[in-house]
Amino acid sequence: MNKASLIIPTYNRVYFIDRILRKLTLQNNKNLKEIIIVDSDSLDGTSELIKKYQDDGLLNIIKLDTQNNISRKRNSGIKEASSECLIFIDDDCVPNDGFIDAHINSCNKHGKVIHCGSVYFDGYLVDSSNYIRYRNSRHIPYLLDNIKMDYRSIVTMNMSVNKSELISNNLFFDEEFLGYGMEDNEFGFRATKCDFTIVSNTASILHLENKTALEYASKIFHTSRNGVKRFKDIHPEAVNGLRLSFFFERDYKHRNFMMSVLIKLFRLLFEIKIARLMLLVLVKLDGVKVLYFRPLYQYVYACYYFYGVKERSNAFKDISEIELDWYKMKGK
Repeated sequence: MNKASLIIPTYNRVYFIDRILRKLTLQNNKNLKEIIIVDSDSLDGTSELIKKYQDDGLLNIIKLDTQNNISRKRNSGIKEASSECLIFIDDDCVPNDGFIDAHINSCNKHGKVIHCGSVYFDGYLVDSSNYIRYRNSRHIPYLLDNIKMDYRSIVTMNMSVNKSELISNNLFFDEEFLGYGMEDNEFGFRATKCDFTIVSNTASILHLENKTALEYASKIFHTSRNGVKRFKDIHPEAVNGLRLSFFFERDYKHRNFMMSVLIKLFRLLFEIKIARLMLLVLVKLDGVKVLYFRPLYQYVYACYYFYGVKERSNAFKDISEIELDWYKMKGK
């Protein structure tokens, strides 16, 4: 195997797609057979940009359009790809040098294995924004191959796997996940049930974060309200293994009565009104480096997770309820 297909789901992110394609043209990509960009009829010039790169002839780009559902987009890319090595990257991530070859080498070494690389944030942003510093602290670089991972730490924004293994195990992303969140963890969970191993490799990407701490709170809220709910409906045992489930999932099987009482009292501390006020302060002081305190971000986003748990009766029931750009859909 010496060729790969790169799958990029996108919507209305022409600037980021341009950054990815420009970077790829500057790299040695003789082993990159095709780039499959799966869009949803973006209105920001994405199609025109892709046509320009196609006309240049430096990259073999295939553009597809489908419903704005991240799982469906990835599945469309899987089915369209003509290479054995499938590489997945998100549309706001730029591949660093050696990205394609690192994934190909990983796929060559292993069969029923999912390979996940590292995610970095721009050093200038990490240094100038407390929020980005917090986000960066949650990504541990994988400097070595074959560090064991699991469904909780899977990195689908920088991932590769052999297509034949996905097809033979009928392993696709669940398209019933609506909005944002957890479809990647659920994919990883089912993969391990099919005897896949999830390991690290040395492929790395630069995450072009352009959101704010407020928008990230919306992401956590929607992940909890919609994504975790779907995950819990089909794999409750997996959700019980998530970091926040012990404290905030209401039907978690706590060990005894006293523990249940203590957990309920603990939850009283995670009030969304307090979290909103703290978040506004964090945004206001984002550039004051000496005031960075990681536990404050952890507290605020735990509040938004718990708020999502309490709002699950309002979870999406149909894709028609979802705006095309979910980031605009703020938590209440």
